Amino acid sequence: PDGEVLDCPENSVWFLPKHKPYKADWHANGYISFYVIEFDMDFISELLPSHQVLKDTGTLPLFNAIFKSREDGDDVKALKNFYSLLDVILPLITSLSIT
Repeated sequence: PDGEVLDCPENSVWFLPKHKPYKADWHANGYISFYVIEFDMDFISELLPSHQVLKDTGTLPLFNAIFKSREDGDDVKALKNFYSLLDVILPLITSLSIT
């Protein structure tokens, strides 16, 4: 936002609040892969009115599990994995809003 550069090291989660514009230019030494999950939770946008990067969250296995279960057509397991992911990242987001 406003020309700010955010560093997103491996295993980071980039939180983009609802209705906040962004531009992404990816620079890396090698292959970049990323997951995108869009969901609407107004209270989170109110907690963090700007872009945030949650570094070293250890959530990559949870993202992998969500997308693997979706590829397998197991929507119930995908939803379970999604809630497991939220269980990890929501406390991190909440703690960022306090600092």
